[in-house]
Amino acid sequence: MVNPGPITSFNVQPSLFVNGDINTYLFSVQAVIPVLKGDGLTMKLPVDIGPPTTTTMNCQPRQNIVKMTCTVVDQTIFIVFDEFLSSSGAFSWTI
Repeated sequence: MVNPGPITSFNVQPSLFVNGDINTYLFSVQAVIPVLKGDGLTMKLPVDIGPPTTTTMNCQPRQNIVKMTCTVVDQTIFIVFDEFLSSSGAFSWTI
Protein backbone atom coordinates (compact mmCIF):
# COMPACT_ATOMS: atom_id res chain seq x y z
CA MET A 1 0.00 0.00 0.00
CA VAL A 2 1.55 3.28 -1.08
CA ASN A 3 -0.97 5.50 0.68
CA PRO A 4 -2.32 4.28 3.99
CA GLY A 5 -6.01 3.64 4.36
CA PRO A 6 -7.93 5.15 7.23
CA ILE A 7 -6.89 3.85 10.64
CA THR A 8 -9.89 3.84 12.99
CA SER A 9 -7.90 2.87 16.08
CA PHE A 10 -4.23 3.00 17.10
CA ASN A 11 -3.53 2.08 20.71
CA VAL A 12 -0.24 1.82 22.65
CA GLN A 13 -0.15 0.12 26.05
CA PRO A 14 3.03 -0.11 28.20
CA SER A 15 3.67 -3.24 30.26
CA LEU A 16 5.08 -1.16 33.16
CA PHE A 17 4.32 2.30 34.45
CA VAL A 18 7.69 2.79 36.21
CA ASN A 19 9.62 5.79 34.92
CA GLY A 20 13.09 4.91 33.59
CA ASP A 21 12.58 1.12 33.41
CA ILE A 22 13.00 -0.81 30.17
CA ASN A 23 9.49 -1.43 28.96
CA THR A 24 7.53 -3.49 26.44
CA TYR A 25 4.77 -1.73 24.54
CA LEU A 26 1.76 -3.41 22.92
CA PHE A 27 0.69 -1.66 19.69
CA SER A 28 -2.82 -2.43 18.41
CA VAL A 29 -4.19 -1.16 15.11
CA GLN A 30 -7.58 -1.32 13.42
CA ALA A 31 -7.50 -0.21 9.79
CA VAL A 32 -10.48 0.15 7.46
CA ILE A 33 -8.79 -1.80 4.64
CA PRO A 34 -6.86 -5.06 5.07
CA VAL A 35 -3.11 -4.89 5.56
CA LEU A 36 -1.19 -7.10 3.13
CA LYS A 37 2.21 -8.79 2.98
CA GLY A 38 4.90 -6.18 2.42
CA ASP A 39 2.91 -3.31 3.94
CA GLY A 40 4.63 -1.39 6.68
CA LEU A 41 4.57 1.36 9.24
CA THR A 42 7.09 4.05 10.09
CA MET A 43 7.07 5.45 13.63
CA LYS A 44 9.12 8.57 14.34
CA LEU A 45 9.83 8.97 18.05
CA PRO A 46 10.17 12.38 19.71
CA VAL A 47 13.74 13.41 20.54
CA ASP A 48 13.07 13.19 24.30
CA ILE A 49 12.20 9.48 23.98
CA GLY A 50 15.24 7.28 23.60
CA PRO A 51 14.69 4.78 20.79
CA PRO A 52 15.45 1.10 21.29
CA THR A 53 18.69 -0.18 19.84
CA THR A 54 18.86 -3.09 17.45
CA THR A 55 20.05 -5.28 20.34
CA THR A 56 17.40 -4.16 22.87
CA MET A 57 14.40 -4.06 20.55
CA ASN A 58 12.37 -7.25 20.72
CA CYS A 59 9.72 -6.81 18.04
CA GLN A 60 7.17 -9.65 18.32
CA PRO A 61 4.00 -10.37 16.31
CA ARG A 62 0.76 -10.69 18.25
CA GLN A 63 -2.77 -10.59 16.79
CA ASN A 64 -2.98 -11.65 13.12
CA ILE A 65 0.74 -11.16 12.35
CA VAL A 66 2.87 -14.28 11.76
CA LYS A 67 6.16 -12.66 10.74
CA MET A 68 7.44 -9.08 10.77
CA THR A 69 10.72 -7.21 10.41
CA CYS A 70 11.63 -4.23 12.59
CA THR A 71 14.61 -1.93 12.23
CA VAL A 72 15.70 1.27 13.98
CA VAL A 73 17.49 4.22 12.39
CA ASP A 74 18.06 7.18 14.71
CA GLN A 75 14.61 8.14 16.10
CA THR A 76 12.63 6.11 13.55
CA ILE A 77 11.30 2.54 13.83
CA PHE A 78 10.51 0.85 10.51
CA ILE A 79 8.14 -2.14 10.54
CA VAL A 80 7.42 -4.38 7.55
CA PHE A 81 4.70 -7.02 7.81
CA ASP A 82 5.95 -10.19 6.12
CA GLU A 83 3.12 -12.65 6.80
CA PHE A 84 -0.44 -12.50 8.17
CA LEU A 85 -2.88 -15.14 9.45
CA SER A 86 -5.71 -13.54 7.49
CA SER A 87 -6.37 -10.50 5.36
CA SER A 88 -7.70 -8.16 8.01
CA GLY A 89 -7.38 -4.59 9.18
CA ALA A 90 -6.88 -5.67 12.81
CA PHE A 91 -3.37 -6.53 14.01
CA SER A 92 -1.02 -5.99 16.93
CA TRP A 93 2.64 -6.39 17.94
CA THR A 94 4.97 -5.69 20.84
CA ILE A 95 8.26 -3.80 20.99
